[in-house]
Amino acid sequence: AWRCGRVREAHRDALAALREDERAALAWALLGQVLAARFRDEAGRRAWDRALALDPVLCEALLGRSTVTIDRAERTAYLRRFVDAAGRCGEPRRRVRAALESIEFIRALGERKIFVLERDELPGELPLAPIVSRPGVVSGWVARIGVGRAGRLPVLVDTGAAGLHLDARAARKAELAPLSGVTLVGGGGGGEHAVTRGLLDRLDLGPLAFRHALAIAAMDSLHPRGVYRAILGADLFSGTTLTFDFARRRLGIDEAASPPADAVDPRRVDPWSHRAGALPLLRVAGMLLVPVTIETGSARLERLMLFDTGASRTMLDAGSAVLFPELRRGASGRARGYGGAITLAGRLPRLRITAGGSSGEVRNVPVLDLSARSRLTGVYVGGFLGNDWLARRKVTLDLARGEVRIEEGDAPGRGRRRTRRR
Repeated sequence: AWRCGRVREAHRDALAALREDERAALAWALLGQVLAARFRDEAGRRAWDRALALDPVLCEALLGRSTVTIDRAERTAYLRRFVDAAGRCGEPRRRVRAALESIEFIRALGERKIFVLERDELPGELPLAPIVSRPGVVSGWVARIGVGRAGRLPVLVDTGAAGLHLDARAARKAELAPLSGVTLVGGGGGGEHAVTRGLLDRLDLGPLAFRHALAIAAMDSLHPRGVYRAILGADLFSGTTLTFDFARRRLGIDEAASPPADAVDPRRVDPWSHRAGALPLLRVAGMLLVPVTIETGSARLERLMLFDTGASRTMLDAGSAVLFPELRRGASGRARGYGGAITLAGRLPRLRITAGGSSGEVRNVPVLDLSARSRLTGVYVGGFLGNDWLARRKVTLDLARGEVRIEEGDAPGRGRRRTRRR
């Protein structure tokens, strides 16, 4: 159920298994995955500790446990145990390689302090400028931030990415101090390339500024025409509330209220509680996933989709699209992304998407094979929720409580009256 994206069902199954047998290590590990995905890191840590007390070489628990500690020595120890046990568990090669690269990065980082807060002027805003690929079509959103010694650079605000990525020229100009290499898998497909992790002396995000910020340097450009020189992931705003007001072309940044304290026993934690009008947001392997309903005239599905302000189009995974009789197979073309490209498997003429109280239709939806991303992250990703649907709305992400609020809004740069008349 977890691997298929049916996360509520997975949570119920884990609790049911533990009611029958408290020594079910895999059930404890699954419970930890669900709780951590729902931003309940401390409860997830306790569940993974219970799993490892029963099975010290359980890969799911070892890898998960490494993600909920800020102690570098402790994280390295869990990653090494994961690598040692990976062969027995049948872990994918890419996941093992990522663990080895993380170990090398932690070693290179040493005792250096990172993301030292220099300025905190919340609440605040970052102005957004739309990337208009053709009249009426927004393919992304660009802000300007201060990056090391390069000064202010245009960056793509991309909730589908993790971290800060610089093109090769920007990294040199910013005087990024390299620490270690890493292999990036991007675009949702099988493409990958080598990049370098390093440190910036300063990162200015408008109302927030940090010293000694981490960044990743690409080997080449990030946009063919240089519209943006960097990619900014939402995880750099961890613990805050982000409001994408696309009509006003603003990204609001504010302090998030602390989530309520969880019960000591992770079995008693309700990961699905959320405030009225909000949806549960899931965080898995750096991805922000939103539960949505997708439907055509003849079928209706519930899926987790990647909330992706860096995607020009909403895209659907082939595994979900085959359930729609309207699927047109054999479409030509490729969808390109940073680090990879995917061949189209078909198109859907139209698709209605509902998230919370907001619903709308997108047309000519690309269908792609996203199985490589799902295998890497361990949970099924039904598709990417792109700007053809998002840009018509106002979206608030609470990155402390794990909630998303989606409201109807004007089209970017247009008044409500004109939008209605159109």
